[in-house]
Amino acid sequence: MIDYARGRSRELCEDCRARLERNPLRLLDCKVEACREAMRSAPVMAEHLCAPCREHHDAVVEILAVAGIETVARPSMVRGLDYYCRTAFEIIADGLGSQDAVGGGGRYDGLVSALGGPELAGVGFALGVERMLMAGASQATGPVPEIVVAPVCAEAAAPAAALARRLRMAGRRVELGAADRRLKAQMKGAGKGGVAFVVIIGEQELAAGSVTVRDMVAGRDMPACFPLAAPGDEAILAMEGPRQGEA
Repeated sequence: MIDYARGRSRELCEDCRARLERNPLRLLDCKVEACREAMRSAPVMAEHLCAPCREHHDAVVEILAVAGIETVARPSMVRGLDYYCRTAFEIIADGLGSQDAVGGGGRYDGLVSALGGPELAGVGFALGVERMLMAGASQATGPVPEIVVAPVCAEAAAPAAALARRLRMAGRRVELGAADRRLKAQMKGAGKGGVAFVVIIGEQELAAGSVTVRDMVAGRDMPACFPLAAPGDEAILAMEGPRQGEA
């Protein structure tokens, strides 16, 4: 990218020439038409990824696809924070014209250590309150999740994300656990947070095509509680049905 930009430097505006060596990616975000024209044929980052970054990118896209979230690749998108790595994203809403991004963020694995902390992966995002209001997207919900969907192996990440989305669409507050976090830790966090149900998806559940549910209030497990691909309403009925029968 920087070699390409150097070769087109005479066509760039003064500000872009000044930032050329420091952060050439910012040139993709310039609003000056001459710069936009010069950068239209710039190398596309997605075509020059290393193998681990390509694998990570494909995994993120797959999880979103399984969850039913539409994604559009934007090679020229530039976020304002320079410490993002691998993944950067924006959330788009219809009906807002050119200012249609209601939020955005990215992954920043090196930020905590750069500030003197331990080596920790991280992800962050910001939302524009006014744009969310304009898009009709502000629906207040309580801070405490009712259900935790807990994937306990890497293969469970995508189906867990899809199930969490279906449960949210059915009107429930749902927290999605991390696949690389131990089940014991996820259960402990759910217990402290006052969660009603923990939906467990591990290797056995994937093989059987059905989930195990821990009723945190009754303190009991419900193996094969409902099919992994069940609609949200059916899954909720399967979890809450035994309680209603005891009432």
